[in-house]
Amino acid sequence: SCGACATKYTEKVLDEKRTYFVKSVELPAAPPSGARQDASAKQDTILVDYYEIKGAVKTPVIIVLPILGGNNNESKLFCAYFAKHGIASLLVHRDQKQKEAANPQNLESSLKDMIRDHRVVIDWIATQEKLDSEKIGVFGASMGGIKAALLTALDSRIKASVIALAGGDLPYILLHSKEKGVVRKITQLMRERTLNEKDMYAWLKTTIETDPILFAKYIDARKVLLVRTIFDKIVPTVKQRELWSAIGRPERIDILAGHYTSVAYIFYVQRASLSFFRKKF
Repeated sequence: SCGACATKYTEKVLDEKRTYFVKSVELPAAPPSGARQDASAKQDTILVDYYEIKGAVKTPVIIVLPILGGNNNESKLFCAYFAKHGIASLLVHRDQKQKEAANPQNLESSLKDMIRDHRVVIDWIATQEKLDSEKIGVFGASMGGIKAALLTALDSRIKASVIALAGGDLPYILLHSKEKGVVRKITQLMRERTLNEKDMYAWLKTTIETDPILFAKYIDARKVLLVRTIFDKIVPTVKQRELWSAIGRPERIDILAGHYTSVAYIFYVQRASLSFFRKKF
């Protein structure tokens, strides 16, 4: 991470609710990893929405990591829900430059850079008097869940994690996902490199080292709640199960839905997540 980055930041109030403020915090990003050849495909700043509890002396804090595409509306719902119940939350916005440049060839460097930036956010938490740096949680779904699993494995300051709709073995997920953007980029890459599916899988396995399935052994299963979707064709259910098993079979919720239809269970997942975080804090 970049400890010095956390001490230089700007913030402004975006909104005020009865029991909390929503502030925009801008932090200097960690320098691009050595693996990234195109440094311009990374933003210089990390943008965070900070849901600050009014009047709190020290409160636990949940880092909320959004999905890869679309808007951040679902993530904002989780942040607001935690804040209404007295737990501060931080929505870490996606790096738009990384998102626009995203493809299977630079996924490894992108994942490393995202984790480095998320660790800067954890460094920043330690500088805030109103946040309890001994009680940091992370919530993520889909790509946010993949990042949450990696962050939990790589940073012991994370004390509780809710990992939703996420799997391990990223090469398999990329090759079997029915998400249109992923299918298009994989098909294009296979055509450019004249690779069949088997060879493409082997190439991706050598390219992607920052994979939740490889880091799962470093996660303490006691600090994890995993939310699995039973009919998922975006992050195949079989790979969600493999991640759960690799972590050590942590507490788990199964949702009878696909990747996108799981939104129907959002209030249930909110309640379960809040209960889990409270139990761990």
